[in-house]
Parts: sequence; structure tokens; C-alpha cells
Amino acid sequence: MKRNAIARIIIYSIVAFVLIGILVVSLAPEFFMYHFGDHTVTDVPAEGHVPATVRKLEIDWAAGSVTIRRGTDDRIHFYESAPDGCWYQMDYEIDEDTLSIMYSITPIGIGFGNHSMPKKDLVIQVPQDWTCEELKLDGASITIDILGLQTESLSLDGASCTLHYHGSVDQVDIDGASMDIRLNCSNRVSSIEVDGAACTLDLTLPQGCGFVVDVDGLSYGFHTELPITTEGDQKIYGDGHCKISVEGLSCDVTIAEGSPSSSEKPECAHTWDTGTLISNTDICYTCTLCGETYTATDDNLVKQEKYQNAVALAGEGKKGEAAIAFAQLGDYSDAKDRCLTLWSELRQNITISAKHLVAGIRADGTIVTMGKTSYSIEQAKNWTNMCYVSVSLTHILGITADGNVVADGENTYGQCNVDRWQNIVAVCAGENFSVGLTADGNVLYAGILTNQLSEAAGWTGIVQITISDTHIVGLRYDGTVVATGLNDYGQCNVANIENVIHIYADDLRTTLVCADGTLIHAGCEIYVPSGELPSDLVTYNAVADCHYGTTADGRVVCLQVSDTSVLDLNIWQDAEFFFHYYGRLFGLTADGDVILLYASPESEAQNPTWTDMMVP
Repeated sequence: MKRNAIARIIIYSIVAFVLIGILVVSLAPEFFMYHFGDHTVTDVPAEGHVPATVRKLEIDWAAGSVTIRRGTDDRIHFYESAPDGCWYQMDYEIDEDTLSIMYSITPIGIGFGNHSMPKKDLVIQVPQDWTCEELKLDGASITIDILGLQTESLSLDGASCTLHYHGSVDQVDIDGASMDIRLNCSNRVSSIEVDGAACTLDLTLPQGCGFVVDVDGLSYGFHTELPITTEGDQKIYGDGHCKISVEGLSCDVTIAEGSPSSSEKPECAHTWDTGTLISNTDICYTCTLCGETYTATDDNLVKQEKYQNAVALAGEGKKGEAAIAFAQLGDYSDAKDRCLTLWSELRQNITISAKHLVAGIRADGTIVTMGKTSYSIEQAKNWTNMCYVSVSLTHILGITADGNVVADGENTYGQCNVDRWQNIVAVCAGENFSVGLTADGNVLYAGILTNQLSEAAGWTGIVQITISDTHIVGLRYDGTVVATGLNDYGQCNVANIENVIHIYADDLRTTLVCADGTLIHAGCEIYVPSGELPSDLVTYNAVADCHYGTTADGRVVCLQVSDTSVLDLNIWQDAEFFFHYYGRLFGLTADGDVILLYASPESEAQNPTWTDMMVP
């Protein structure tokens, strides 16, 4: 009995010790993690009594991308970029001639609450004349781009990986599932082995390099325009120098022959080097036999340059233009996330307009209103935790801090049936209808079923919405526009307009602000501004005969008004946000006070005396 009790005490002590260790590691992981950010390894001289130079790379990467390219000096540089909030940087070690780099987030993985691996981008730059004796890659769900590298042996073991290799390589070994492999080889490759399932091999060999393809598997495809012969299961071209073996299920192989320079000398077989980066997008290749060169544009480098241009535009404050530039990059790096973030920032500067009723949100999240409606909205005065509000003559909509929507007012057509809407970032209250925009770009609709207004409910990829009482307009993340509703004046004719960064609608027209600062009007153009406009205009709005907007650097500008004597433009610069009410334009200052910016001569409305308001 005593021995059993002692055994239990020992077991319980061990369990307690392990649990305490896990707790300490999770609370203070940085204490146990040896990690680095940006490193430089000096290339070791070829002679002398020194260790051998680094000639082998081993990379184990879990999520994101890996890029290897030639640099401009004689050192190996490597660095990673990671999203905000990712505390743990990559690990690396050098063992004689081998550099190993490993993806890292926490010492014990993602077991404590975080169930997704953050995407991190690893970039490695090697010297121009550097040769990699052995390159080992291991990963899952990553994109690998290798540009201009000279490699003796390349191996990739993983799942759901994309590999783009452009350079020289002698032996290739691919093992995994759902792999997209694209090899553009500048030399006569000796062997390529692929073992996996649902793999695609797209191979380009230099002119004159023969091959033998041996495929052993089920449901495979082979494609080439080269004149081949068949011997059993083998496909043979030319001298059969490159031995290609494919084993697995549902594999697809495509082989093409590279195109040398149009000025190629017939007597030269051309052996192209691994190339030199000569611009942001172009690589120059030189024949090692005759010295002839040709230049090729690399698609991945083109995307890199466009990405940097988009980053620069965002840095200059041109958020709309930058958002469109990121959208054109598709799924490249974090372009889509950056695009949606910029559109979200632009949404916060959009003017809220109202004809008969104006509502605002106090700093404590409650609602204040002024004006008249055709229906009681007394319940809205009890709302709390609000962050967005929109009003019409018949009802009022609000977004709570958790993305849900509340409504009050007339509900004859179901315009207040929005209680199931979730994850909402913007709402618009129209006459007898409501429109909502979700965080992932979908449009929701509730209300009257006339004039095709409800067709807006099928829109996706939307980043901004605006309405009149008769039509709805949406701005897509790629800068195109969609509209539905009454089209008596052509106000919905916006389908073929591009590079739009802001939209505005009233009952007679739709006005679009383009990335170059120009305005395009669809519909009635009787009440539109004329004359020269700021080239960096990013938003547009109008109240009565006053047309105004904001520029990329945050300046508020009056575009046109019939009587300039009613304006005091000095106080306009104090406004952080704008709203309309009965022919009057008001602004909110940074400290939450309401100021009058413009009053139409015909307007007899009172000015709100609100203070301590929430500024979007």
C-alpha cells in the first residue's frame, strides 16, 4: 500500500512539473526562443585556412512565401516579413557549409488559442557568382520563387506548394501532394523525379536538350509540342539526356523548349547562364559559349515592382489609387488584405447626408437626432454602444460595436427587418429600404421591391455603398462600379467606368471620383461643378448648390458655390467629418463639437447644438 502511494505521489509530481513547464513557456515564450530577424552571412574566401563557404541551403517554412534571388554583393542576406502581432521570428543555424532557416511562431506551435499559421515571407539574396550545391525545401501551403539561381541539386518535400524555378539545376526531386511545379531551366538537366498525388510539372528545357519521360501512375497527362517517340511507357525526345520520372496519382506533365534570342548563331548550341538582374523586372541571360545575350521579363518581378508602387502610393496618401493597385495584384503576397484595409480607411471619411432628419453618435455611443420623420423613432434614443448611423424620412439604422444592426421607424415594406444582419461595416437608410455592407464585401437589402433596388443584394466584392431614394450604387475593390434602381436620367449607367475611388448619389445623378482626381457624372448634369478641379481629389459631395470634396492630404476644398460670401473657408479645416441637413452643411471637430460650414440662402433650419460627439 505504501509503495503504491509513493508511486502515485511521484507520478502526480511529474505531471504537475510538466504542466507548470508548459504554462511558463506559453506565458513567457520569448525567454525560451532564440530567434532572429535580419541577418548577413559573409561569404568565406576560397583559399586560406578558413572554414568552407556556405554552399547548401535547407529551408523549412510553414506558411507564406519563400523567394531566392541574386543580389548585388558577395554576401548572403536573408530576412522575413510578417503581419503585425507576429512576435516570433525565424530561426537559423550554420553547420559547416550548410545554412538552415526555419519558420517559427512559438516554441510549442499554435496550440494555445491561435489556430492558424500567420503568413510570413522569407527572402534570400545570394551573390551573383554563387552556386548552391544542395537546396532542400520543406513546407506546406507556401509559394516558392527562385530566380536566376545556379543549383546542383534541388529537392522539395511538402503539400499544397507552388514552386517557380528560373535558372540552372542539375537534379530535381519533388515529393508531395497538390504541388504546382514550374521549372524554366537554362541548362541541360540530368534528372527530374516527381513522386506524389495531384501534382503538376510544367517544364521548359533549353533548345537541344533531349529527354526521356517515364510515367508510372493512374490518371496522368502528358503534353508537349515537340516531336517525340514512344517506347512502351516512355516518351523520348532528342538525345534523351534529361531523365524524367513521375510516379503517383493524377499527375500532369507539360514540356516545352526554350526560345533563345532571335539573333542566335546557328553554329552555337547556346548554354545560357543563370542570368543577371538588370532592372526591377528584367533578367539578362548570357551564353557561356559565344557570349550572346537575351533579356526576359520575369512575371514575379513585375508583380514585386507593382506591389512596391502600390505601397508608395499608400505612403503618399493616395489611398484610393493604392487600393486599386493592390486589387490588380490578386492573391500576390498580402495585396488583397492591404486593398481592403485602405478601402476601410476611406469609408470612414464619407459624408453622411440627410434631407429631413439628422442623427449623430455621442462619444458614449448613444444617439441624438434633430428634424422630422414620418414615423416615430423614439426607441432609437435608447440605443447604446453605437458606432455608425444612417437616417431617412421613414426610419433610422444603426451599427453596434459588434457589427450588428438595429432599426427603428416605419416598417411597412420590411425596411427595418435587419436584426439578423451581422458583421456589418456600413448601412444606408433610403426611402422605404435599407442597404448593408458586410466586412467581406457582400451587400444586404431589406425593404420595398420596386425599381430593381433589391438586385443589390447579389453584389459581392463591394467596398463602398451610396444611395439616393431611387437608386443604389456600389464601388468594387478593383475600382469598378455597379448600380441598380430607377434610371430615368441615366444615373445607373456606370458599368464601363474604371479606376474609381469614391462614389456619390442623389436622385438625379451619380458622381464618381477617379484616381486621377477627375469627376465623372452619370445622369442629369444640371447641378454639377464646372471649371478646374484639384488633381488629388479623393471624395466628392454636395448640399444645395455647394459642391465640395477632400484631397489626398486631408484638405477640404469647395469646388463650386453660387455665393462665396456665405462661406468661411478658414473654419473648414477644423472639420473631421461632415453631414447635411435641410440645405446646410455641418462639420464635426476633433473634440466632437458641431460647426456650421455652409448654409443655403433658402435654408431656415436650425443648427444642432450638439457637443461631445463621436468622430469617425
